[in-house]
Amino acid sequence: MRFARTFPAVVVALGLVATACNDDGPSRTDVLGDYATDVALPRYELLASTADDLVAAVDAACAAPSDETVATARAAVEETRASWLATTVVATGPIMERRSEAVIDWPVRVADIEKFVTGAEPDSITADVIANNVGADTRGLLALRWLLSSDDIIERLADPLWCDYAGSTAAVVSDESRLLLDDWTVSFDGGDPFVDVLAADTGNTWLGMLVNDSINVVHQLSEAPDDSTDVTGDVAPDRAAQFAGLGDVVTAIGPLLGDDLAGRLADEVEAAQAAFAAGDVEGGRAAAAEVEATLATEVASRLGVTIGFSDADGDSAG
Repeated sequence: MRFARTFPAVVVALGLVATACNDDGPSRTDVLGDYATDVALPRYELLASTADDLVAAVDAACAAPSDETVATARAAVEETRASWLATTVVATGPIMERRSEAVIDWPVRVADIEKFVTGAEPDSITADVIANNVGADTRGLLALRWLLSSDDIIERLADPLWCDYAGSTAAVVSDESRLLLDDWTVSFDGGDPFVDVLAADTGNTWLGMLVNDSINVVHQLSEAPDDSTDVTGDVAPDRAAQFAGLGDVVTAIGPLLGDDLAGRLADEVEAAQAAFAAGDVEGGRAAAAEVEATLATEVASRLGVTIGFSDADGDSAG
């Protein structure tokens, strides 16, 4: 079977204790299947759709640069990024294998972007070049956010090189989003669709990874914002979007947790999301820490999952 993902920090307990079972509810396999089709897949469909809209908006801004078309393109960046951030807690599988974060939403270096574009030859900036020949810090949604927010954006878009860069960067984000969706539904490399992989997870391997990945993300959301990069997100709404995705995960695995634990965890997630949505970053961080503790202790125990997450795990820069 494909997706033998290397993740040595995650170990799923081989002998699941009786208290980790939910004899009166759906099986773990059924829950993972429902999670795949009812939670993760719609998230990736939305990401692909918003990324398509982004391409159209950027192309329109290049075709007729104006305050209005640029504002529409900026809004499309933010909508696509909100869709992307909501997938970060449903990242188990293709998104990790493909290292899609480095294509779609990596911290950028403005000086590198400026050097790349201004030093390019006419017609040399294409989607293929952006996808394969520039660093992760020279492309993606944050790069588009910076460019479209530039004071001189109207003048820049009158330059074919900057329009080639903007359009190619948007196209790469869209292409990667479509490849992720394809991998969930038909597989981009001839293997099993990931929806089917999850539905066949009789050994609970992917359930363990889902729990650990969720803890990893929530841990990041409980930390102070990173202000060391050139272009950052809007911290509060960005984290609210990620908690919206986590809320979907919690709803999906709730039948395995029992009513009390599932209800308390859902309340904790809702409290964190509400705090961030209201702009209360410190309150959201505190609430996120409570969610992390519940996932790492009660949820892990209930599901018989060994937690292998540490602060050093993964390669997210978020």
